[in-house]
Amino acid sequence: MRTQTRQISVNGETFDLTIIFRQQKSFSLAITDPYKLRLSLPLLQTEASALRFIESRKDWITRKNNEIRFKKETTFLYHGGEEIWFLGRKYQFLVMNGDDNIVISDDTICFYTRKRTEETVLSAFYAACQPYLQAVCDEYRQELLDYIRSGGYYRIPTVEYKVYKRRWGVCYPSKNLIVLNLCLIHFPPNCIYYVYLHEMVHFLHPDHSREFHAAVKKKLPDYKRIAMLMH
Repeated sequence: MRTQTRQISVNGETFDLTIIFRQQKSFSLAITDPYKLRLSLPLLQTEASALRFIESRKDWITRKNNEIRFKKETTFLYHGGEEIWFLGRKYQFLVMNGDDNIVISDDTICFYTRKRTEETVLSAFYAACQPYLQAVCDEYRQELLDYIRSGGYYRIPTVEYKVYKRRWGVCYPSKNLIVLNLCLIHFPPNCIYYVYLHEMVHFLHPDHSREFHAAVKKKLPDYKRIAMLMH
């Protein structure tokens, strides 16, 4: 067995290459760490044949190197829970090092952040969830606007989002404002619809009067069942 080492360029990136000539019948290529290649080949082969083989596998090398880099360079920061509910579905929850961003696959939510504690990670996660929650609410917005207009309220409310500890939403009729809890992102869309409707109806009935509940029930007959899901 004999060994050679050198540097080589693959798709514009520099790799450390170790070539091992040994008693074997075929070529065997591996990436042991980012930008480190190891090629084993039969004793009677030459360095030139080794380089031709690497050239033929350059796209595989780039792809595999990127996979290994990803595993090496990202860090699992938050171990507060292995699963999370997102719009009514349960996902595996991974927190990785990077700029705030949510990536959703079939059964996994990967949240990239540079925060380091459970509290700051969750705060950043909820902030990143706002576009997802807002998209659900936007689907219901015109329908609910039409409903409160039918009851005599013609202004267009502003909707904001923040994290609350003890309430799912709040309505400020004097400010023409609704604030929805970002934690609603854990619940299925029908629960979000109920909370949005609840706060919208407060523009017609500011308190929780009999008329208020009647207006909610008229639009959502099973609202009590849905409300129970959120306790």
